[in-house]
Amino acid sequence: MRRGLKWFLFSILIIAFFSLFFSNIAKAQNGSLYFSPSSGKISVGENFSLVLRVNTGGTAINSTEGSVVFDQRELSVTSISKSGSIFSIWASEPKFSNAEGTIEFAGGIPNPGYSGSNGLVLTINFKAKVATTVKGYTDIVLVSGSVLANDGEGTDILASLGKATYNIITVGAKPSTGE
Repeated sequence: MRRGLKWFLFSILIIAFFSLFFSNIAKAQNGSLYFSPSSGKISVGENFSLVLRVNTGGTAINSTEGSVVFDQRELSVTSISKSGSIFSIWASEPKFSNAEGTIEFAGGIPNPGYSGSNGLVLTINFKAKVATTVKGYTDIVLVSGSVLANDGEGTDILASLGKATYNIITVGAKPSTGE
């Protein structure tokens, strides 16, 4: 009888251990970083703004970070604005390199964090330099990032990274119909 009780208690202990150990793995990853608008047509020499947004998928978050790449032959960043951002703390001020075609950022927000589908992270202002003749378009891509839950553990809930695709045309040129 004692042996049966020991096995029962041992089994309960093992189940409790694995439940606690694997509880973080089971948390849903449903956050995303994305651009708005995600596509467009612009003329050479034209300035345009691209808004980087976060969707938390219903989970409160307290920080996000990421890296963006763009073709520096076709685009240049003129400025980055934090105006209207949901983040008030910047672990790493948003910075860009037109020589390398990169943008990096890392922002945070105090408790209780942010939960929503349309949180403004940054506004990136670009200038179109040359027409996109080789592929017909240029991509601005989030290549890495994280969206951290406000759960006291910093659980990364990022599930997807977005990209934006733009056609850059010569002033006065007629856009291709794709036929």
